[in-house]
Amino acid sequence: MRPRLLAGLHKIPLKICIIQISDFDTPQALVGKKVVPILQKDDGTCMTESLDIAFYLDSIRRNILVDDTINSDFELLKQTFLNDYIRLTSPHFIHSCREFQNENDINYYQEREEDFLKIRFADLHHDYKKRKLDMESLLPSFIPFLTSPSPTESLTVTELSLFPFVHHLKTQVDINLPPSLHLFWQQLSPYIPI
Repeated sequence: MRPRLLAGLHKIPLKICIIQISDFDTPQALVGKKVVPILQKDDGTCMTESLDIAFYLDSIRRNILVDDTINSDFELLKQTFLNDYIRLTSPHFIHSCREFQNENDINYYQEREEDFLKIRFADLHHDYKKRKLDMESLLPSFIPFLTSPSPTESLTVTELSLFPFVHHLKTQVDINLPPSLHLFWQQLSPYIPI
């Protein structure tokens, strides 16, 4: 999401190729390990790590990113909600993301996520409403990290890192965002290349 957003904000043409969740061969051939995203440059060389790719794309045109590090307070706050975020969004990704094209993709992803969460997807619905409400009550804590007056023109790396979480919570869970987070999401989401 972070590199795609930067590419969209800069209007850099990208050919987006979807690597299926269960496809180990393609990333292995490109970069020697199972990882995404991968940026293959015009010269055939490849980059990994979404933030590194975002910095590279930002350097091609005018720099939108105004700093180069993620706020450490944001990172600490992110850890407090990450487990609930994954519990809310992961089961939805199977039905909405293009990486899931067959049962092998779904089974591999679901087993990996269930192992991480220590709970089966089938059991996540029991406290879904409470978890969603808890997440909504936590979201105002992220408002202080919105510091760019016009995020389509200049963006902090912290805002760039926050955006995917807000986007997935809105599009996958239809969570109620506080007004400033909702505006932030509305301003940036049209720039994500399909």
